[in-house]
Parts: sequence; structure tokens; C-alpha cells
Amino acid sequence: MPLQKNQVLTLTIERLSNDGSGVAHSPDGEAVFVPGTAPGDEADIRIVKDCGRYAFGILDTLRTPSPDRIPVDCAVAGPCGGCSLRHLDYAAELRAKQESVADAFRRIGGLDVPVLDALPSPEVDRYRNKVQFPVGRDKNGAPCIGFYAGRTHRIVPCPDCKLQPGILNAIGNALCSFSVHTTSSPTMRLPARAWCGTSSCAGVRTAARSWSASSAPAQSSPTAPNSSSS
Repeated sequence: MPLQKNQVLTLTIERLSNDGSGVAHSPDGEAVFVPGTAPGDEADIRIVKDCGRYAFGILDTLRTPSPDRIPVDCAVAGPCGGCSLRHLDYAAELRAKQESVADAFRRIGGLDVPVLDALPSPEVDRYRNKVQFPVGRDKNGAPCIGFYAGRTHRIVPCPDCKLQPGILNAIGNALCSFSVHTTSSPTMRLPARAWCGTSSCAGVRTAARSWSASSAPAQSSPTAPNSSSS
């Protein structure tokens, strides 16, 4: 029987999908994808869309939390589309990523091969070396940086993303502060729709790009090897 919109089912989350959503199955075997859940959660899930072979739901009530759950330390982790596993213990996150690779080999490639464990990062927070901030205005009309809410172009203000080094957040906030003091000029106005700025750092060198309104003169520093975002 097809699932109905707003139908509530009590389900157990079995694993994570490759986008970080929890995966459960209805009594009839239909896969249900639920963001913000963890493997082992027992929860009441409200169906928001049924697509025939699979459905999407939202967490209605968490009955029994997974032992892999941890307190969320970011005020915008839910609406923000920047990260989807802030509620999950890091060791569980690594297991989920290893299982995702193994599943791709098995289910998509038809190969039953061993997959090594994911190598942990020495830094759980502030480890990224590149960030792309949408820049726009908040609900009060003030300039803001942040990230797009999932599957939208609505900016969720986030002045201190815990995945980025403090210097990258500072660059974005400096742009907003600069804009506040220049919007009175007819030649310095933020566009009505959001635009993006990118800043990156590698080793001891920090490069700011696309921030021409607020960037300071570059300072010389030792050359560090390039590294990619993670």
C-alpha cells in the first residue's frame, strides 16, 4: 500500500544514505529517507513525499536515540545545508563513510571486495581549507554570510561555521561589516539576490579571493604546499 503524506510510522533507522539521511523501511519494505537521524534511532517518522519505491520523511518524535548520537553544538545545523552529520559521533561518521563505499562497490559495481576503514582526520573541527559563502541580507535587511538551506537559495546566516578555520569566517564577517558602512553610498550596494565569495587557506598562507570590497593588501609569507578541501 502506498504511503500517504503526513502518515506517521514508527521506524528504526538502519543506516545512512550517501547524503547523510537516515534510511529505514516501512512495514511493506519501502525505503524511507529521513534527514537528521542516526543508525539505531527508533523514531516516529512523518511521511512528506511518497515516490513509489521510496519515500521521504521527517523526524516527528525520537523514541529511543541511537548510542551514536551526540549533542549538536551548532545553532543552525538543522536548517543549514552545510553539513548533515553534526548530530553523529565522529567514529560513527567514519563507519558510515566506509559502509557507503562498500555499498557502492557491492550494489552498483557488483563487486564483493574488502574496503579499508576510513582514515580519521586529526582535527574534527576547523579542518577545511576552502569555503564558499553566499552573501546577502538577513530578515532585518543587514548584510550576512551563511549557507543555503537544503535544496533552496535561502541563506541561513552562519557567522561562525565550525567546519572552517576562524580566519575564513573572519573574512566573511569583515565583508559584511564593511558593507554596513558603505551601503549609504549609491555606488556601493549589495545586490538584491545573493552572490558568493570564496576564501581559502593552505598551511601558513591565507589567500582571499572574490572579496575585493574588503580584502587588505596581501602580505608575504612562506610558501606552503597546496592542499585540497576535505
